Amino acid sequence: MEKMPFQLLAVAFDAAAKGGERRILAEGPPGTGKTTFGSKWAKQRDYICFSLTCSEETSGQDIIGKYVLKGSEFVWADSPGMTAWRQSLKPDVKGIVVILNEVDKLGADALTQCYGLLDDPEIACMTLPTNETIRPNQNKIIYFATTNGSRDHLPEGLKSRFAIRVVVNRVNPEIANSVAADLRNLILNCYGPGVSDSLDPRSIMAFDKLRKAGVDPKTASELAFEKRGREVLNAIKVAGLPK
Repeated sequence: MEKMPFQLLAVAFDAAAKGGERRILAEGPPGTGKTTFGSKWAKQRDYICFSLTCSEETSGQDIIGKYVLKGSEFVWADSPGMTAWRQSLKPDVKGIVVILNEVDKLGADALTQCYGLLDDPEIACMTLPTNETIRPNQNKIIYFATTNGSRDHLPEGLKSRFAIRVVVNRVNPEIANSVAADLRNLILNCYGPGVSDSLDPRSIMAFDKLRKAGVDPKTASELAFEKRGREVLNAIKVAGLPK
């Protein structure tokens, strides 16, 4: 039986924890729960989790670290990448997940540092501006990157570092279970074959929270779905009719 996207991600993560490929990419539309999956997996297994949301403004310093003013002097401060590398050298650390959210948005400067961060265990090594050289235990770190577009749009150097790719074209069922029963089918059907004008799952979750907070459904739908409010309310009513 064919596995669903989040089942495949679970298999990939579990395999990585046992010595399998530790660089995993999830691609697919926003709001499906890709990033949340990585952080929850880490928490459930007592792994440390570091997360960086990437953008065009993300610099190499945001990945590795930089000098910051402390009192009257500048001191070195690690960013998520180097913090993860240092933690990997501690014997009491079980494992680490580094999440690079929307990795496709990285610019040239950040990509250079990202390539070094993702190096194979045998060659991973970085000398900081402080002249300190760090060689991590890459066998303790799972690198999990997400993108809202296709892997084909990634720079070749980055794409080649993520041999494991999972196409996430469905909302995580755990998200559906977190909203009211009459919204579950709606959120599960946001994406998939034949869906050309999908709703954003985050809008449905926002609607659910507004309603639970006592906002009347009509107003909540206007706030969450704007011009599509009436259409969504009708879809919710139809979903709640006895079959």
